[in-house]
Amino acid sequence: MVRTRDGKNYLVPFSLITLLFFLWGFANSTHGVLNKFFQDALQLKSTDTAWIQAMVYGGYFLMAIPASKIISRFGYKTGALTGLCLFGVGALLFYPASTTLSFTFFLFALFVMGCGMTCLETACNPYATRLGDPETGVQRLNMAQTFNGLGCIGGPAIGLLVYSGDTETAATEDGMFRVALPYICMGLTAFAVALFFSFIKLPDIRDVKSQNVDEADAKSGLIYNKGFLLGALALFMYVGAQTVLNSYFIGYTTSLEGLDISPKTASLLLGFGAMTLFLLGRIICNWVMKFVEAPKILAVFSIGGVVTMFLMAIQILGSSANLAMYMLAFFFESLMFPAVFALSIEGLGKKDTQTASAILIMCIVGGAVVPIVMAWVENLTSMAFSFIVPSVCFLFVLIFALYKVIFLKKTNI
Repeated sequence: MVRTRDGKNYLVPFSLITLLFFLWGFANSTHGVLNKFFQDALQLKSTDTAWIQAMVYGGYFLMAIPASKIISRFGYKTGALTGLCLFGVGALLFYPASTTLSFTFFLFALFVMGCGMTCLETACNPYATRLGDPETGVQRLNMAQTFNGLGCIGGPAIGLLVYSGDTETAATEDGMFRVALPYICMGLTAFAVALFFSFIKLPDIRDVKSQNVDEADAKSGLIYNKGFLLGALALFMYVGAQTVLNSYFIGYTTSLEGLDISPKTASLLLGFGAMTLFLLGRIICNWVMKFVEAPKILAVFSIGGVVTMFLMAIQILGSSANLAMYMLAFFFESLMFPAVFALSIEGLGKKDTQTASAILIMCIVGGAVVPIVMAWVENLTSMAFSFIVPSVCFLFVLIFALYKVIFLKKTNI
């Protein structure tokens, strides 16, 4: 899987890159805990806390193209190092934010972290797909994203630390420091990893000719690529759905009638229940993709996502069944990011890969837009019915998967 057709073995660089996938997976899942905490501590509405995701993913939209230019000129390693440094700065800004008790300051820190994660994803996602045979690119990225899923398990466990005090003390400096502490640790870790990577030699697999290709020409070519355009839209929708699933989990489960779930218990369910299913889904897909084409698996998982969210939205199930549907959705969404990303850049050629990857990373801004739409729907209807939004998002992923299945059949004729 990490050996090229000409015999080169990229096992060591691939293994090192997977460490970075773990780091931003841990950070993203920790962001989800903040929603419920800030609602309780600062008496904010869901529309207010939606800005948490908006700041993080707004960084993705604004930083993707600059990150692509850095990678194009200096290489994937420099792009990753830039991301680690920005990530570290943003995480450490949580300490002064906690002393000022300013929600705006926290949002700024999250934005800087988002810019850092943008550089990391713009560098690492396409790099992972190219560290081996192109035909196993989806499987390779899914393997790397499995470590991202492993990091996602740790984030909700931070909720136990965040909710260790009562709501009355949460808005104090001590309460906010509990929020800042895991971010301070993440910031120090990011700088330590950056120092380590600065001494590691990674293969530069950029295409030298592609560095001289006019970026406007690359973009214009992508505009006429239906598969890429559908993939970009699917990724936008998927990240939006993933974001609301993470950020709404604690608030939704604690509101279920008859179950009496506390925020601490909800954090445990998210980290060791839902996220474990998410990780399990990626592990299973790594094995299944040896026998079944990725687009077909993606189609099945997309249907699962549509159905689980739709059943929650129409409220025909009881509280326990709704919780089960919610957690099962994490299993179905597990394959979506690596499959959509890798299938979208599949067959583009080396000269378009960097530009296409940057555009796809920009589409992660869906994580900023969809939560705001869902909060708006929630205010108009109810929290339960608002889950129709991620159901529609998964429907777009299904459309992309079916397109790739049809395209696969045509190429095999």
